[in-house]
Amino acid sequence: MDFGSADNMLSSFNDIDRNIDKMIQLLQDEQQKLDESFVMYLNRIKRAKRDGNYVSLDKFEQARKVFEQARLQIRELTELIEPLQHIKQVNRMVTFSMKSSEAHMFIEISSFLDAISNICLGQLKYIRARYKEILSTVRLGIAKLWMDRELAHAIRLILSVNQIQYNKFLVEFKQTEVRYADISLSIKSSTPEEFHQRIVLRMVSNRLPSMEEQRIIQTLFPSWDKQLDFVA
Repeated sequence: MDFGSADNMLSSFNDIDRNIDKMIQLLQDEQQKLDESFVMYLNRIKRAKRDGNYVSLDKFEQARKVFEQARLQIRELTELIEPLQHIKQVNRMVTFSMKSSEAHMFIEISSFLDAISNICLGQLKYIRARYKEILSTVRLGIAKLWMDRELAHAIRLILSVNQIQYNKFLVEFKQTEVRYADISLSIKSSTPEEFHQRIVLRMVSNRLPSMEEQRIIQTLFPSWDKQLDFVA
């Protein structure tokens, strides 16, 4: 790999890390804002029940359960932060290997950046899909309460789950997707030995440890059996 191409790739990985940092911050902000909103509605339900509101107690209890469940569901947003951090670990591994000029670095990791980019993009697409799924599930539960106009009026309910943060997340995701694509396109075609490929896949796999992450890797590289490989 020529120095100019390597510099461009290193710059792309740095940009990707910045995008991932923004994604992490957006997930944290989303969880915090939604949780504050749900707590507000739980407090309104308590006040309405205490004030002897004309809405039945059964409806208030159902609303309470919906918001309590919603609080649990949005906690899963922060669980998506860890796999994002795993991708940054892979990026650090790659950039360290690219910068290293030591003679014993016998793995030409740049030859496998296309595969690594595909793995990381697979992880990001899963995170994006899971984020959207969580929002949709929570929104559906609250929408059912909102359809009861009597209840909605009593607790001043609005459809508080919007896609503002998610759309910002999509902007960062799409920029990351483009940068991984640029990395793949800038790699010179090569025919690396299978032995080296197993080493690189194992190195990446060690930094993407969760069951879902391993499933994505196995889907992308079905012929690679981690159990039969050696520790890199």
